[in-house]
Amino acid sequence: PVALYGFMNATTLFPSIPLWWPLIIIIVGLASAAFGALHAAVESDAKKLLAYSSIEHMGLLFSAAGVLVALVSSTSHPIIETLQRGVLIFLFFHAANHFFFKTGLFMSIGAIMSETHTRDLDLMGGLARAWPAFSGVVLALSLSAAALPPFGAFFGEWMYVQTLALALSFFSPLFALIAAAMLAMVALVAGLGLFASIKMFSAIFLGRPRTAHAEKMKPLPLTLVVPPALCALLSLLSGFAVVPFIATHFSDSAVSFFSDLRILDATINAWYILAFLLLSAGAAYLF
Repeated sequence: PVALYGFMNATTLFPSIPLWWPLIIIIVGLASAAFGALHAAVESDAKKLLAYSSIEHMGLLFSAAGVLVALVSSTSHPIIETLQRGVLIFLFFHAANHFFFKTGLFMSIGAIMSETHTRDLDLMGGLARAWPAFSGVVLALSLSAAALPPFGAFFGEWMYVQTLALALSFFSPLFALIAAAMLAMVALVAGLGLFASIKMFSAIFLGRPRTAHAEKMKPLPLTLVVPPALCALLSLLSGFAVVPFIATHFSDSAVSFFSDLRILDATINAWYILAFLLLSAGAAYLF
């Protein structure tokens, strides 16, 4: 986030920016996101997996920063301000939520390493039986990292997708083609990120212990459980509290506070039902 903030401030130093500059930023950002997501999907080292995941998320943020720079530098259009707001919502929500869930995941992996003395996912497994409450915390953080509802990261990425989809309808065929290619790449990165998050959680907590040491785990002290739990709670509240607050106070049926870019109430309810089913299934297995 600090690098992103510095980059956005640096763009204000130029009196004018050619449109090919933000195009390079978008390409590099999406390439970085794909690189991080692909490596995270096949990595067996827990800390390296999280590091590659950070590359993925920062790549998405920088691609959105490139889109924002392009919109600011482009000619006036009635929909430009709407698109700018959509990208800004993504940048704010995703940067904040990335801080929440990634901090919690790194603390969680540190706690696991302190007890298992390894960060190799292939040497773990079955830890949910020894740490049911802690595994629920890591499950929530993993779902947030995968940008699934009801966590705030989902709404940030959804606003980015909505912005790109809206650009398909209002711009020339060339820019619409670029937006379509970006949508496809964001979908690919999101799918790989989902796979990496679920793989990490299942390799650590599900199945049977794969080593003798993993079979003899003692309960974790609260000092190792509470900090990640607070991060999971903040990520959850950003979805359950902040987004409905915006919807209630700025629009009757939208998550955004502008009329052109919206998620209907029925869509929100459907995602909440899906999230409830996912969390219920996890709780049923653990407890």
